[in-house]
Amino acid sequence: MSAAAESGRPAKKARESKTVPIKVKFELEEEDKGLMSFALGELSFEPDATDSVNDLSSMVEERFAELCEEAGDPLEMTVIAFDSLRHRSTGSIIMYGKPIGETFEAGEEVIVVGEVRPIGASDEAQPLDDNEKIPVTVITGFLGAGKTTLLNHILTAQHGRRIAVLENEFGEMSIDDKLLATKLTGAEQIVVADNGCICCTVRGDLVDMIGQVLDRNDTLPDDKKIEAIMIETTGMADPSPVLQTFVASERCTMNCVVDGVITVVDSRNILQHLDGSVKRKEAEVNESVVQIAFADRIILNKMDLVTSQEAQAVMRAVRKVNRASKVLRSVNSRVDVNQIIGIRSFDLSRIVSELDPDFMEAAKEEAAAAEAAKKEHKHDHKCTDKCDHDHDHSHDHAHDHDHDHGKGKGKKHRHDQRVSSIGVTVEGEINADALDKWWGQLMEKKAKSIYRSKGIIAMEGSPTKMVFQAVHELLRFEALDAWKPDEKKVNKMVFIGVDLDKEELTESFRKMVNQS
Repeated sequence: MSAAAESGRPAKKARESKTVPIKVKFELEEEDKGLMSFALGELSFEPDATDSVNDLSSMVEERFAELCEEAGDPLEMTVIAFDSLRHRSTGSIIMYGKPIGETFEAGEEVIVVGEVRPIGASDEAQPLDDNEKIPVTVITGFLGAGKTTLLNHILTAQHGRRIAVLENEFGEMSIDDKLLATKLTGAEQIVVADNGCICCTVRGDLVDMIGQVLDRNDTLPDDKKIEAIMIETTGMADPSPVLQTFVASERCTMNCVVDGVITVVDSRNILQHLDGSVKRKEAEVNESVVQIAFADRIILNKMDLVTSQEAQAVMRAVRKVNRASKVLRSVNSRVDVNQIIGIRSFDLSRIVSELDPDFMEAAKEEAAAAEAAKKEHKHDHKCTDKCDHDHDHSHDHAHDHDHDHGKGKGKKHRHDQRVSSIGVTVEGEINADALDKWWGQLMEKKAKSIYRSKGIIAMEGSPTKMVFQAVHELLRFEALDAWKPDEKKVNKMVFIGVDLDKEELTESFRKMVNQS
């Protein structure tokens, strides 16, 4: 496989192109320099002018790995930021998503700020033995970080594994499972729990969902059996109770093993969720903090949307929470899947010693609680080949559930009770100008309070369903599948945020659609 494919960068078509010769010098912490047996001097590169600055990051990391291999040093580098004397003197901004030819001049000396770390035994993907337990990967990250995009990337990558996806949505209706369903093959399986947060109200369902995968595996020939399970949590989920539930289930531990917790970080917006500016009650969880703390891999996503200085600030903030775990950069959640599947990185001893001393005790309590909850609540979705994965529950979902975990026996932790989800369904076709006007007016008033907006909508004159994705005010669209000839054009939108007014949001969306 090529270096571009392994790093998640799209391969470029062969063509005549302009290169930009540059010299790279490094700014490293003294403790990082002390890890190397060789002196890291100036390196020369001639990247394509159309390559992005993020592509240059991967090139530098690959060259560093080659030097370390030659020196016999088991080290790797994560490039955090770029700078140059010219940019420092002019105050100009380096954007990771911009082409190198528009960022650096030929012959310019580029300064790289990087983090060096030893390569651990779990940093490379481990081969899967047919007789081993099924590896389970927990994908977490705050609202809009890029978790579903990462899953889509994993499902379409050439990794040769058959994967089951357990999807949990925080909201009144399910959107993400419809996006994922278009990527699944017949040999794979998707199971959805969308009637509550997987870390709060439906932890018993998590055991049932894994049970469905195991039951189905029992009926399949060896070449069709599921080889890995991906659990995507809601953006409001704390990984700790999810892991407790898994550890507490005898059937899960007998047949599966937690492979790792992958946390996707929205580099554009994460600082506002980590900085403590949002006032919380004493027992309320800061989901962004615990998601990073429990991570075995941290993916800094949306690097094309931040400056070099912002990237450094994000890395510093992440390292304050989690010093040990490997950090990967990404654009559109594209990473080398071998860095996140089959990594055998989950370390229960780290959880107990560093993060949650009462983890195992809480897991035992969870086993009893899950059994009791089963008698009161049943979400019996049996996934079959004919299932269309359409779970359109029409109940309000205010995220005010509590659960035990964390330091201090019996201490209650709650999610921010002001955070809620609002689902809106309106039939009709949407005019592009009306949509632009409505979104602009909405963001003028609600950009900070609406964390996440997503939906599947019908645009006027378009034969294709459109996916509406927004994190705060940053909006993007992508095409889904075509509308069927006899299918009603129904727009489904979900808004997640703090102190949301359901009546106001519903009415404004309906009015916009009806005006189209």
